[in-house]
Amino acid sequence: MKKSQNYLLLGSFLVGVILISACNRPESPTAPEGKLSYLAKASIQASTTDCLPVPSGLVSWWPGDGHANDIVGENHGTLQNGATFSTGFVTSGNGQGFSLDGVDDIIDVGSPQALDDLFNGIHDFTVSVWYVLEVEEVGRTSPYLTLFTKGNIGSCCDYSGTLSFAYDPYVRGYSFEIYDGGYGNGLVKKWSASDFPLNEWVHFALAYNAFLHDPEVYVNGQKLTGSYFYNQYDGTVIENILDQDFKIGGEFLTDSNVWPGNHYWKGLIDEFQVFDRILTEAEIRAEYNAGSAGKCKFISVEIDIKPGSDPNSINPRSKGVIPVAILTTEGFDATTVEPLSVEFGPDGASEFHGRGHINDVDGDGDDDLVLHFRTQETGIVAGDTEACLAGETTSGDPIKGCDTIRTVGR
Repeated sequence: MKKSQNYLLLGSFLVGVILISACNRPESPTAPEGKLSYLAKASIQASTTDCLPVPSGLVSWWPGDGHANDIVGENHGTLQNGATFSTGFVTSGNGQGFSLDGVDDIIDVGSPQALDDLFNGIHDFTVSVWYVLEVEEVGRTSPYLTLFTKGNIGSCCDYSGTLSFAYDPYVRGYSFEIYDGGYGNGLVKKWSASDFPLNEWVHFALAYNAFLHDPEVYVNGQKLTGSYFYNQYDGTVIENILDQDFKIGGEFLTDSNVWPGNHYWKGLIDEFQVFDRILTEAEIRAEYNAGSAGKCKFISVEIDIKPGSDPNSINPRSKGVIPVAILTTEGFDATTVEPLSVEFGPDGASEFHGRGHINDVDGDGDDDLVLHFRTQETGIVAGDTEACLAGETTSGDPIKGCDTIRTVGR
């Protein structure tokens, strides 16, 4: 059964399918036994048409689903000073997000090399996140309300090194700021506070063009018009923030005497992501339009149930097996899937033979992975129109794929 859908985690995969072969072809190495990650388990509950395929270039993703882990990299955070979790905006995973009290709560990610390289001033990047800012109003007497920062400006007023986004009461607006070794080498671009809703979920994205030294901000899918408070940044590496911690929710200032109050985010943060390129306006708007379905937290792969048949007829009472192919595409190598990690159907049937079979089932010159599952272990029942599988690659990345079926028999 042919299906074409655009799915990706680290890139966009466009695939097509046909034919499968018998079990006597060369076999893939037997994978060690293991259970699916929580991501694969969670994602199997969601239709592939609900979530948004992830654009390429994703470096780190902290969803806040009851933990501070980076689910695509190794840049894990830690909750500090009582930071906790609450109901998030995106419903995938366990539906939670970070909850910060505005006093001293942060998620501290440390200074991994990947983030030093990304936030060094000479690299394009995009930050994308859903948030709620829980304050009655913002103004001249507000504290700095920091969404994220790499480094800080220290005590008044050495401006030793920072790259950050916050509500800045000094400029009376939201601002992206870079300082490196002093006030004279930096930039501040600000946006009107009236463009940022309070006490409700907001989708925010900041795309930084390193060549132009220019950040663009999007709120709820719309690009905002900003202005430079000043711009004297020379465009070189921000040496003074290398090896300094990246913090979600604070802290822009370390000295409350610089500006009264606490300098931390007060409210909720969900699905905090950073990319190593400038996302397009269409890509940013697509995430906003996806709403609570969010981005897919798995690699969406093309599968073909009973390839060569159209429709894919399955008798739920059959005592036979159902062949399913995972297709290799330009962006995904099906042979990297661990066969014993794969579960198929509502009841999560395991591979019947205990191993996978390698075969070029669609004749495109690439090896595909063929798996077989006992029909009566799948949980497919009369009236079902779709069946899905979930598993992991050898590197632990969760995958999911679905195909249409037609049930027959009584």
